[in-house]
Amino acid sequence: MTVHEISQRDYEQVVGRFPRNQRSEPMTGDAALPVGHVAWHEAIEFCRRLSDLPAERQAGRRYTLPTQAEWAWACKAGNEADLPWPSERVREHVAMREPAARRVASFAPNAFGLFDMHGNMAEWAADWPTMSESPGSPNSNTLAPVLCGGSFDSHLASQVSATAREPLPVDRSARPDCGFRVICRLAPDVADADPFLNESSNGFDPMIVLDGSLRGWGFPGGHVTNADGLLEQAVDNENGNWGTIWYGRHGNLHDFDIRFDFKIDGHETETQFLFRANVLERGWQEGAHYRLSLSGPKMGILYRYDPSGIRVVAVFPADQLTRLRVDTWNRLALRCVGRRTRIWLNDEPSIDFADPMPDVCLHGPLSFLTTGPANTQRRLALFRNLRIKLLGHPPTESLTPMPWTMGADALPANSPPEAARANRREFQTPK
Repeated sequence: MTVHEISQRDYEQVVGRFPRNQRSEPMTGDAALPVGHVAWHEAIEFCRRLSDLPAERQAGRRYTLPTQAEWAWACKAGNEADLPWPSERVREHVAMREPAARRVASFAPNAFGLFDMHGNMAEWAADWPTMSESPGSPNSNTLAPVLCGGSFDSHLASQVSATAREPLPVDRSARPDCGFRVICRLAPDVADADPFLNESSNGFDPMIVLDGSLRGWGFPGGHVTNADGLLEQAVDNENGNWGTIWYGRHGNLHDFDIRFDFKIDGHETETQFLFRANVLERGWQEGAHYRLSLSGPKMGILYRYDPSGIRVVAVFPADQLTRLRVDTWNRLALRCVGRRTRIWLNDEPSIDFADPMPDVCLHGPLSFLTTGPANTQRRLALFRNLRIKLLGHPPTESLTPMPWTMGADALPANSPPEAARANRREFQTPK
């Protein structure tokens, strides 16, 4: 674990800029001042970039945020108490009730040699707990990243203790006192990958979905190109800066395996994978679906959408997000059987979730939804090697294609003729 919070200079040298939410207090890149205004996903991005430095990769070092348990253990440094000082004397040893952060290591370290574990900057943890354990709380079903240890803005001793926690949803702006430190982990052994991913050992015999044609796909919005098994998705800036593509050639999928590679073009792009989406039957107000964010601020979050609201149901482990990279191919495998959804990211188990809700959506087509910066139509997301294996349907379930999908040789009326001649098909929502 780093002996003090990540400094402004550390952050700028690794990321190449200051946090996006930084507005009022200009940062100078001072090596002695902790970086603030850091959002959780920006701390994850810092870990990813640091882990990708050639020297770190060659040495097999990988950097992540600490989990809450790891952070608390390091903070207590062998003590059983949450605070090593009497409550009335905490301020003598901690940066709290201050207008701004102090320089790192302004106070003596703890028994492990770590500075500012209490106060100064509230520090992000890797894992997400529920925001509220209180029955009936409006946030009781919501997950959010957590800040540990209090900050210079804390006023009570309990707010800077080893067990002090504060959830901050990802859609809220990071505050000036949001900082972090990192820990170093050894790279995992690829031999530990789940045997499910070894196609030769389990007889995975999928249908190849991206085969150079667009058979089975529907395109409500955006620009899509499919050539030689590579699906390119761009955003239609006349359609709200989003693009959606649906696959319904095999009707409503029930239990299935799906695997694909994806590449995201740019840090501001958000791409989501939708599955078991019966919204096309019932409409968006009445239907339901699951949505996995593959990039952007909500990267690695699995949501459940239904008429009662939106719930975060699972999150990728933070140490795996450090290996989900922009502009590089990533692998995703997903298996849905009954209420259970299992997900592997880059050959490592990531999510194992069984939905306890009584009205679980157990069927529906698949979709990719991509949003991007305003006024852009450039390529934003790439997909390849998309393969599906059906694991069984109820006897009465039809595999009739969804009515909106394209036939083997069909092209929308507004498609350019050269697209078909070049075996390259580009789509745009008709005006």
